Amino acid sequence: MTPAYPICFFLCFLFCGLSLDYGRLLLVRSKMQNAADSAAIAAEFEYERSPGNQNATGLAATAAMGYTNGVNNTSVTYLTNPLITPVQGGDYNGQYDGIQVQIQQTVPTFFMGLGNMKNVPVVVNAVGVITPCLYFLGTKGLATYTVNELTTGGAPSVYSNCSAYVGGNMSIPAGAWWQADQTYLTGSSSVLAGRVKSGTTTNAVVRTDPLASVAAPAVGACNHTNYSIGNLSGGAITQTLSPGVYCGSSGGSVTPGMTLLNGTVTFNPGLYIITGGVNWQRVTLNGSGVTFFFTKVSGTSKYGSVLITDLSNVDTSAPSGGVFGSSTTGGALSGILFFLDRNWVNTTNQDFNLNSSQATGNGVWYLPDTGLQEYNGSMNCSNYCGIVADNFTLYNWVVNLASENFSAFTNGNPFSQGSVLIQ
Repeated sequence: MTPAYPICFFLCFLFCGLSLDYGRLLLVRSKMQNAADSAAIAAEFEYERSPGNQNATGLAATAAMGYTNGVNNTSVTYLTNPLITPVQGGDYNGQYDGIQVQIQQTVPTFFMGLGNMKNVPVVVNAVGVITPCLYFLGTKGLATYTVNELTTGGAPSVYSNCSAYVGGNMSIPAGAWWQADQTYLTGSSSVLAGRVKSGTTTNAVVRTDPLASVAAPAVGACNHTNYSIGNLSGGAITQTLSPGVYCGSSGGSVTPGMTLLNGTVTFNPGLYIITGGVNWQRVTLNGSGVTFFFTKVSGTSKYGSVLITDLSNVDTSAPSGGVFGSSTTGGALSGILFFLDRNWVNTTNQDFNLNSSQATGNGVWYLPDTGLQEYNGSMNCSNYCGIVADNFTLYNWVVNLASENFSAFTNGNPFSQGSVLIQ
C-alpha cells in the first residue's frame, strides 16, 4: 500500500461525512421550514378570526411539529406585531400586513466539528399575509380619489385594524389622517400629503370583489309602498318596523322606499329589502340581527340614493353566527349590514351618503357598485366591520375599524381568500 492510499481514504471518508452532515442540516431545515409555514398560516387565520390569540396559536402549531420554544436548543419567535411592526427581510421587507415567525435551532454535527463547527445554527422564516377589510374597487371610474378633502370642521381620519385595497389612487391632503397601516394602491400617482402610515404600496395587483360569491336576496312582492313616517317640523316619533319589502315608485323621479323623519325607529331582526333608496333624517335607528338590501324600483332602472342625514344615529348590527353571507345560517345574509345591488346605476358618484350623522354597531357595508360618502360624523365598529365600495370620499369624518373580530362566524373572516405565504 502506497502512502497515498490512507490519505485518499481519509479524504473520501471526510468528504462523505461532511456530505452526511450537510444533508442532515438540509433535512432539518426543511422540517423547520414546514413548521414555520404551518405556524404562519395558523397565526394568520387566528388573527383574522380573533386578533390577540395569533401568537399562541402559532406556537402551538410549531410545538405539534416538534419545535417548542425553549426546548432542545430551539427558539420560536414572532418578529412582527401585525400592522404595527413591519416584516424583516425578504421580498416582503417593510410591509406591515404580515405575520412573521422565525424558528432557530442549534444542530450538532459530527464531521463538521473537525472544522470548529460542532454546532450549526439553522434559521428559517415564514410570513403569512393578512387579508384587507377595506376595499375600494374603483371599477366605475366615477371619482378621481378614494379618500379626500380636509374641510373647516376638522380633519378626516381613518383608523383601521386591517389593511386596505384601493383600485386607483388616493388623495390625502395635509392635515388629514389615513391610518390603515398597510395600503395597496393599484395606481402610481396618489397625493399623500397628510398623515399616512408608512406601509403603502403603489402599482399593486388588481383585486376583485372579495364577496362576489355572496348571493343577493330575491325581491318578492311589496309589503309597503313609499313608506314614510314622521315630520321634521312635528313631534318626534317612536316606531318599530318589521322585515319585508319596502318599495319606492318612479315617475319623473324616484320616490324612496322608506322615509323616516325625526324620532326613534327600532328594526326587528330580519331582512329589509328596499327599492328606490331611503331618506333617513334626524332619526335614531336601532336594531340587532338586521340586513338592509337596496335595489331598483321594479320595472325601471332607477335605484335612488341612500341618504342618512341631519344628526341621525345608525346603531344597528347585522345577524351573526353560522356562515358569513348565508341566508340559511345565522339569519338573513349573516354578517352583512348594508348590501347595495351589484348592478347599481348611480345618480351621483356617491349614492350612499351619510351627512352630519354617526354609525355604530357591527356588520359589513357591501356597496360594490357605488360610492360611499361620509361627512361631519363618525363610524365606529363595536366588534367587526368592513367596507367594500367602488369609491370613498371623506369630509370631517372619523372611521374607526379598531376591532375586527369575526369569531362569531364558522368560517371566520369573510374577506379571507385563503392563507397566503409570501416568504
